[in-house]
Amino acid sequence: MKTRSYQKEQLDDLNLHGDNLHQTLAELAFINRYFGNYAALRKSVLPLLQQSGKRSVHIVDLGCGGGDVLFFLAKLCRSRGIQATFLGLDGNSHSLAYASKQAILFSEIKFQVADILATDFRLPDCDILI
Repeated sequence: MKTRSYQKEQLDDLNLHGDNLHQTLAELAFINRYFGNYAALRKSVLPLLQQSGKRSVHIVDLGCGGGDVLFFLAKLCRSRGIQATFLGLDGNSHSLAYASKQAILFSEIKFQVADILATDFRLPDCDILI
């Protein structure tokens, strides 16, 4: 941790696939879980969900990768009786195929290939954007 790496992140390669991609997505899920990203999401998103007064909310995750953040939020919403739907957007179709396989128990989560850096990208309607 003494030296900063300036190498391009593997997940920035929208053609990354196979074992390298799967290992990278699994490591990212580990980091999100054990280094506080889920806790930060719970702390910031849960109050918004509870105070919205809406019967249902729609959450969009830009650059969703393997979908682990959406799985976490879906479980959180389920445990609190909050009706929610989710859309994960990512430019790598291989990441979304991986995420879709993981999402077998989450019918409220959909995934869509989208290049969020493209000039013609349009943000879908949502209540919360991640």
